[in-house]
Amino acid sequence: MTLGLTALVLNTETMAITGYSNYQFKEFSLVNGQLFGVKDDGLYLLEGVTDDGELIESEFLTGETDLEQDRLKTVQMVHVDSGGDFDVQVGVDETVYQVPFLGRARLGRGVRGMRLAFGLKSKSGSKLVVKSLEPVIEISKKRAL
Repeated sequence: MTLGLTALVLNTETMAITGYSNYQFKEFSLVNGQLFGVKDDGLYLLEGVTDDGELIESEFLTGETDLEQDRLKTVQMVHVDSGGDFDVQVGVDETVYQVPFLGRARLGRGVRGMRLAFGLKSKSGSKLVVKSLEPVIEISKKRAL
């Protein structure tokens, strides 16, 4: 039976909150570089790309930024140096766009706004190892309304 529990983690340096859904572990232990989780029914080694046969989905999205500019911004493309099979996510104001990654992620011309966020979403349970994520942003000369 899935209880639909969510564990919340607070990064005390950035104050960012991360949620992990269906996470039912009570305790964790790192032994010889391997992470173990403890539940009522036993001890589990936390590794691999599946959880009880289901692919583990992973994604992240940075916090929003306005780049300290009160002007509209257009994200032209995003360069990513990362291992794994993934799509690029670009948050523009209240909307998150998901773009296939083909060496770089190119967005449509109409994707612009004041506040931006960036991230990746794994495909087919692929492990994400991110070295860099660099957006190419054009800042309009016009102030936003």
